[in-house]
Amino acid sequence: MSVQIISDGTNAAMFCDTSDWAFGPVSYADDPEEELQDFCGWLPRSVRSYADQSELESLWHQFRDERDAKPDEPEHDQRAEDIQLDDANRARDSQLGRRVDERA
Repeated sequence: MSVQIISDGTNAAMFCDTSDWAFGPVSYADDPEEELQDFCGWLPRSVRSYADQSELESLWHQFRDERDAKPDEPEHDQRAEDIQLDDANRARDSQLGRRVDERA
């Protein structure tokens, strides 16, 4: 007895493979199967234990709100990385210049 996800690639839903009964939300995300798997992992207990579908619906909306509220990963700031590299190169060149001067 387990929860399965059925999908046509665009939409996905959960069903119990014992009773062959679909339940819970339908996902229309870019990857609907992954969204439902994430939702099941996010829940504090098994999705099958929610007899009250209104409670499961509430949790679904909370899950999606929390997921959507997370800030996206900051874009890689190549310019800041280049500045740090330039500073490191200048320091290295300065050290090399001093060593050459000391030998002369």
